[in-house]
Amino acid sequence: MNPSWYWHRICKMTCGEVMKRFREMFITKLWFRQYGNNNITYRSLGKNVKIKNFDLPSAKIDQDWKCYKIYSNCIDLTQSIDWFMAEDGRRWPDTFFSRINYRPGNPYGDIRKNWELNRLQFLPLIASSDAELTKRILVDWIKRNRFLHGPSYLSAMEVSLRWSSVYRAVCQIYDQADDDLLEGLSGLGVASGNYIENHLSTYSSAGNHLIIEALGLFWLGKALPDYRKSTRWVNLARHILWHQALRQLNPDGTNREQTFWYLGYVMDAYLHYILLEDKDFVPGDVYARLKSAFCFINDMVLTNGLYPDYGDRD
Repeated sequence: MNPSWYWHRICKMTCGEVMKRFREMFITKLWFRQYGNNNITYRSLGKNVKIKNFDLPSAKIDQDWKCYKIYSNCIDLTQSIDWFMAEDGRRWPDTFFSRINYRPGNPYGDIRKNWELNRLQFLPLIASSDAELTKRILVDWIKRNRFLHGPSYLSAMEVSLRWSSVYRAVCQIYDQADDDLLEGLSGLGVASGNYIENHLSTYSSAGNHLIIEALGLFWLGKALPDYRKSTRWVNLARHILWHQALRQLNPDGTNREQTFWYLGYVMDAYLHYILLEDKDFVPGDVYARLKSAFCFINDMVLTNGLYPDYGDRD
């Protein structure tokens, strides 16, 4: 991105957004001074913070975890995992997140391939049948991915998606997890929540990313009820989710981004939100908008049972 691109981008922002961006930059520089060269542990962040156990739905699936497909790569999840993998045998650097060049033209390749792995979306499925493997993966991820370091902290949406995966898995193996692991997971939750809160995709960036980030913040507040910021996270997430449901979902059930894939993505997030929410607490107009979206999805099912593929798909 050259200076002229940044200048044109700033010209399209409101004063509020410009101030938000500068605040984000200031916090990142502050974090770099605090944590850039420190090996702070998640356990230290999670001291005296208890993680709550919810009875979340689970599903078992027959899957060969020795060959888990991520794009064209076959990952053996039963062995040591390279969380920093990049293309063609390269590795993303284990350095402070703001120092990593991940834009097009970077020397490592497509960052999405690494993000797909670090979302840990396989973990709830593994947890349904193999608690020991689940614990091994969690312990390994916490050990090898330092706080605010590496490609795992380049995107608030990725941090949010990862927490949803981790927490669903943890709730399935909670009784089999020792205190050290639970303390480390509490610290990961604290780290994740603080990162998401300070990197929300608001203003001109408010699209499906913001909904996913708000979901993560809501689940973090619910998972860590004794943490001093939990109530604030829950209330902020509710405000975003309710407002964005009415803003991004049209009254006829279509979505503002006009892409069927993202509509399903967003509706999956709202289903996850409702899993941990008091159903009577959700405003009626929000429920009505969600219902319209599900009716639209149902009406769009093709005769072969598949869905139409239109609009942007990532």
